[in-house]
Amino acid sequence: MTEFATLQDFLTKTEHGPYVSIYLSKLPHQAFPAISLALRHQIEHAQAVMTEVFPDTDWQPYADQLETIFADPARFNGITKGIGVLCDESQAQLFLMDDPVTDAAMVTSQPQILSLLADHQSRYDFDLLVLQRDRIALYHHDGDTLLEVILPDEAPRTIVEALGEEQGGPQLNSIRQGSSQVSYHGHGDKSAEQMTDTKRYFQAVDAYLIQHRDFPLALWGLPQNIALFRSLSRNPHLSQVELALSPNDLSPDVMARVAVTLTSDFDSEARHDLLAQINVARDRKCLRTELAEITHAVAVHAVDRLLIQTGARVKGQIIDGELTTEGLKAQHNNVLNDLAIAVVAQGGTVSLLPKLQLPEPAVAITRYAL
Repeated sequence: MTEFATLQDFLTKTEHGPYVSIYLSKLPHQAFPAISLALRHQIEHAQAVMTEVFPDTDWQPYADQLETIFADPARFNGITKGIGVLCDESQAQLFLMDDPVTDAAMVTSQPQILSLLADHQSRYDFDLLVLQRDRIALYHHDGDTLLEVILPDEAPRTIVEALGEEQGGPQLNSIRQGSSQVSYHGHGDKSAEQMTDTKRYFQAVDAYLIQHRDFPLALWGLPQNIALFRSLSRNPHLSQVELALSPNDLSPDVMARVAVTLTSDFDSEARHDLLAQINVARDRKCLRTELAEITHAVAVHAVDRLLIQTGARVKGQIIDGELTTEGLKAQHNNVLNDLAIAVVAQGGTVSLLPKLQLPEPAVAITRYAL
């Protein structure tokens, strides 16, 4: 189960709060004992907050659920940047995170999920087509690493397999000279024939990927091969992400560096697309930038996409569809998180953008002008 699927499972099973939400960063080479100690300190802080903010709630069921996290140290294997923990009185879930997090322990009426959404947003699933004139390889990025996709026999793995005897080449005409001598001269330019074969091969590759794959597609190859493939492709999943270099070295170390580069490029492409959506929504009068307006739009189920500034925190609560900042619970709560949960529950989308690109704490793109 993916981390996002685990989050969806938690939100589906939970019945009511309050909720304990803990986030903990991981230092390089930090072993389980050190992580365990830091996590227990965060749990102690959460208990103190529970006593202050929810004095009528029994802490013991939460303590019992949180203790189950430590039962299997192997669950902490694979931590790269940090961990997240969500807990109610009947379940606790541990999340391994690839996105950097800030240490925090919160007890609120809703689970604090923004850090998990940011982590999910940073995990890109895509295909990488390693493109050469006469052969291909296909890799898939599952959010963490690039792994080769073993193509079946019917796939156009090489130009020979795809075109077979239909490959071109210089056509030869014969001319008889004398009683027994025959001379030959070429008919057609060899480089032109090779270009024709390459085009037909790339078209076969494109058709195969359209039929069998539905992930965003990045390209890696020489600039001229990438340009030719793009000019021929009809693949709706073909992205602008590419690595215009010779793909001669496919070693694990090289593929790890390629994964980082392409993930960063996909992230830039996604941010550019989100900013374009904001501009279109503004022109259509479907953009809300004030929190009170956003809260109202959420209350009437009108929000198609909620964009939140990364790391933003606004103290408050939504009560009967209205935003309030009064009371102790409101002071301990990030209302942006509550808006995110509501939008997801209504079938909308939540995305995060850095402050440089989104100066407001949040903006909402509505389905229609309000």
